Amino acid sequence: MATSGFLTRVNGDANGVVYYDQAAHGVTLGAPVAPAMARQPVFFKILPNVALDAETVTGGAVETILRTIMLKASLYMYQVEATTGQISVALDQSGWGQAPDANNGQTTITGAADLQAALVALGSVGVGPVSLAGLTVVSEGFKLA
Repeated sequence: MATSGFLTRVNGDANGVVYYDQAAHGVTLGAPVAPAMARQPVFFKILPNVALDAETVTGGAVETILRTIMLKASLYMYQVEATTGQISVALDQSGWGQAPDANNGQTTITGAADLQAALVALGSVGVGPVSLAGLTVVSEGFKLA
């Protein structure tokens, strides 16, 4: 045993983590690796173009947006920038704008436009209410900061 408290590896390599799901689903280097999740997560940035500082309460626009997202996907985590209105979400790869592929019934995400259409269709929501008419959704992958 190594003195650092970790066991010394006697076989194997890190490719199982680095190339997570690559052969089956075409995940490439630079893609998020989430070995604790059942499938590759999907990330969206939602830009309502309105301040949501008064809309983070029960019945607010943020709750309405998140509930709408969860109609077609499992929500792993989210972050709300109350003053800019930006909402970043990490989702299970299921639901929004997807079509089946040839890999064990898994699906490929193409859902930014599909999700945007559903959120814009909500109209004015929340306690304010606030209009989601100018909302945009982009899928840029996972980026810190």
